[in-house]
Amino acid sequence: MSEFNAGWERELGAKAQRVITVPNAVDATAFPPVEGEPDVPTVSFVGRIDPLKDLATLIEAFAIVRDSVPDARLRLFGPTPAGNEAYRAELDALVVACGLETSVTFEGAVPSARPAIEAGHVVALSSISEGLPYTVIESMMCGRATVNTDVGGVNECVGRDETCGLLVPPRDAQALGEALVRLLVDDAERQAMGRRARERALSTFDLAKFTARYRCIYQRSAATVPKADLDDVRRALEAADSSATREYATATHAAPTTEAESCR
Repeated sequence: MSEFNAGWERELGAKAQRVITVPNAVDATAFPPVEGEPDVPTVSFVGRIDPLKDLATLIEAFAIVRDSVPDARLRLFGPTPAGNEAYRAELDALVVACGLETSVTFEGAVPSARPAIEAGHVVALSSISEGLPYTVIESMMCGRATVNTDVGGVNECVGRDETCGLLVPPRDAQALGEALVRLLVDDAERQAMGRRARERALSTFDLAKFTARYRCIYQRSAATVPKADLDDVRRALEAADSSATREYATATHAAPTTEAESCR
């Protein structure tokens, strides 16, 4: 899933040479670039209404956003799972306490993440715990800029240099709010970041590469004696990556990436 998860596997005793990371991926054809932006400055969130998503911090951060962008909106897409009704009630009360009743809306469940991604100028992730979140990958594939808490493997999605998405500490409403304002008010930076995010998603998180890597792992594992290390598998994975990238480039007329740029 992510190097973050792989690190825990090694920490808990897995042999390093037997750990191979295959990042999550999405079907690029299901998430083509979004066209245009909303008429009103909008931050969107997509995910379940759950304490792990720390939507209280996002709402508090949005109150900071409104100080600089008075007409901004926050749209929260996703279901409230059974058992989380009390948490949802707390969020409703927080919205009222912050005076945001007319600018924050809970949109409910959506059939896919794409409508939520289209609904915002920026997609926000405020989680206190993540693996390698599909929400971020899907937003990147759609060409939307994101602001994210730096937890789990999130920085593996957007890159530690933050050229494809911004990172802020978890539970820091001030930092999250300032990052959201930065992208909402700077059209050029936001749109350029969205383009870079899509390029990164195509090169790193495309489903064709993902399936090729897993197919290779299963095939080689079935033919490998138990004590053999996985160096040959890694070499085969790199070859599979290059092949999948060439196949995708042929299908989409995109320029193929080099082996060094392939997902590892």
